[in-house]
Amino acid sequence: MFGGMVVKHSSQVLVIRIHKKRALFALLILMALVILNILWMQTAWAVSSGGAEQTSQIRTVAVTVQTGDTLWELALLHGASGRDPRQTVHAIQEINGIGTLIVPGQEILIPQ
Repeated sequence: MFGGMVVKHSSQVLVIRIHKKRALFALLILMALVILNILWMQTAWAVSSGGAEQTSQIRTVAVTVQTGDTLWELALLHGASGRDPRQTVHAIQEINGIGTLIVPGQEILIPQ
């Protein structure tokens, strides 16, 4: 220090510039990932909403969920025989617009 002034070496300034460039680069990468994720989600939504129009052509049975029921059990009991239950569970979720949670009293459509 000379008279209250801070003297920085040129190597310290260079380090600060490098850190700023890395931070900017990381921010740009993050923004690109967020934009790609948004675009991917919009595409997935468009595909799933297109599938909703086709559900009217699929033969289904309406089932009221009872206490203790699971999607897996309902797929096995009411789904098409010989079909992989995983496919039936996925179809139930798509047709009804639900995740994995079902509640007693809920009416769901199961593809045949």
